[in-house]
Amino acid sequence: MTTIGYLLHKYKDPTRAFAVIFCEETDNEDKGGGTGKGLVINAISQMIKCDQIDGKNFKQDKSFAFQRMSLDTRLIAIQDIRQKVDFEGYYSTITDGITIERKRMDEIHIPYSRSPKICFTTNYMVQNQSNHARRRQRVLPFSSHYTPEFTPADEIGHRLFDDWDRSGWVSFYNFMFSCAQAYLTTGIVELPFTDTMRLKSIKSSFGSDFKEWFDHYRMNGAKEWTAFKDLYSHFLSSTDNNEKDFSKKRFKKGLEVACDQFKLAIEDRNQGPAGGREIRIIS
Repeated sequence: MTTIGYLLHKYKDPTRAFAVIFCEETDNEDKGGGTGKGLVINAISQMIKCDQIDGKNFKQDKSFAFQRMSLDTRLIAIQDIRQKVDFEGYYSTITDGITIERKRMDEIHIPYSRSPKICFTTNYMVQNQSNHARRRQRVLPFSSHYTPEFTPADEIGHRLFDDWDRSGWVSFYNFMFSCAQAYLTTGIVELPFTDTMRLKSIKSSFGSDFKEWFDHYRMNGAKEWTAFKDLYSHFLSSTDNNEKDFSKKRFKKGLEVACDQFKLAIEDRNQGPAGGREIRIIS
């Protein structure tokens, strides 16, 4: 409710510029979709001017990227963005405002204070390895209560928006106003990442092989001192990868990012006369 309220309201804090990301909690992207992300965008668009963009084919750095936008647009919803979207490429749009460029017309720059808010929807996790990325994201996961096979219409017995009488619209408006009130009272209530979401984020950055290996490692033996080279060799052999597929440098980075996701610390020490380093992971 507070997230909907934030997207409805005009206020933008210049010290806390971020985009809202509607994602899915399920770790299986093949089973994603139909959870209600687009439905929430549709609900908001009943209240304010919202421009919806096909995220699969959208490139924000191309000419005329935002030419459909008008000065009264309050929300830009970039729907179903690609798995490896360049989130850093949106930093200036999120923090500095938006430039509207149209053919044979002067460009118009809308400053941050008056520019639309940005919302992404995706079946994946947007990469958030750096503190810069995390600071510019507010992630709202959708559960798998609704699916393509079980829709809100199946549950409540009628379609939303175009199948309402007057009392239906009154109830809808009252709910949306209460969302704005909740936001003004508490700000956005941020949900903590679940283990599923953390693993999904690791998978997005380093692949399913590393995600599955790390999940097993953190649950079995991560607290024991192990030579880093042995750990790396075990990862390669257990996942049928080789050094060309997954370099030692990438493996080390994956460990650091994965431990950061789970609020774990990596300790290391010298192995002794044999040389090399040993590591272990602790809370």
